[in-house]
Amino acid sequence: MNYQDLVKTLSAQLSDLRDQMTEQRKQKQRIGLLNSAPSLLNLGATAASTSAAAAAAAAAASAKHDPLGGHH
Repeated sequence: MNYQDLVKTLSAQLSDLRDQMTEQRKQKQRIGLLNSAPSLLNLGATAASTSAAAAAAAAAASAKHDPLGGHH
């Protein structure tokens, strides 16, 4: 076996190993996301209510500064 064949074989094996590790990492991430999904949903709900409250406060503040409500 010459060096070119050896390099091709090793490159193919390395590529396969990289693909396997990438797939394994994706599976671990999926498992991690599934385990943390309830807390992520709670965080999302908290963030949504916080941003809604912030939007309402901003609208109220802008109404105070613009008595005509922006319809000039």
